[in-house]
Amino acid sequence: MTALGPAVPVINHLLTLLDNAGNCPACNDIYDATAGITNFTLREHSLNVSRIAVDMIKKAHRDYDKILGKILIICLGHGIGVLSSTNTIGGVVAKPF
Repeated sequence: MTALGPAVPVINHLLTLLDNAGNCPACNDIYDATAGITNFTLREHSLNVSRIAVDMIKKAHRDYDKILGKILIICLGHGIGVLSSTNTIGGVVAKPF
């Protein structure tokens, strides 16, 4: 997967974070819970989102490998805020939007 280029260290870090702490539910609010997202761990949800996104860009882009790294970073990292250890910015608890 050399096409990922400079995204590799970030992707590896996100995967390590999901491996170490991704066994929690994929959501922590009532709106996601009503959509059934709580049936999955954060790791499972992030990997499923990544698979779907990669399939979509493969179909829609001729040179998808140029954006693959960015897509994987977005997909793997989109739910990281659910983890309490990543819910702080400079030691201060971040407020959800």
